[in-house]
Amino acid sequence: MPSVAFPMFRQVAALHALYSNTALGSTKAVPTAAPVSLKGWHIFNPNGSVTYIQFFDALTGDVTVGTTAPTFAIGIAANAPVTLNLDSGIRFATGIVVAATTTPTGSTGPGTAVVMTLIYEP
Repeated sequence: MPSVAFPMFRQVAALHALYSNTALGSTKAVPTAAPVSLKGWHIFNPNGSVTYIQFFDALTGDVTVGTTAPTFAIGIAANAPVTLNLDSGIRFATGIVVAATTTPTGSTGPGTAVVMTLIYEP
């Protein structure tokens, strides 16, 4: 994986929290089980094809990857990083559950795990 600076994470205020996962796949992961505003992310897709990150505004027990419709999904280009800073944030009323898959709503994980860092605040 290429070395990448994360300028948006340099000035993380005390109210912000970071979630890091170096092996995100189709098994759901829970960055937080509390209401938060998602303020940004850095995601690296090491695969030779597009990988989708599914975001769910839910608790982990309420999500079945491939069956539960995600709140939204983003496609990450092959062999590429993406960094996004959301000044106003995306509000999650319940919590954040994420998974990496080969389609926007599917359950098949990518061949190689995705690397993800999220920044959020209460």
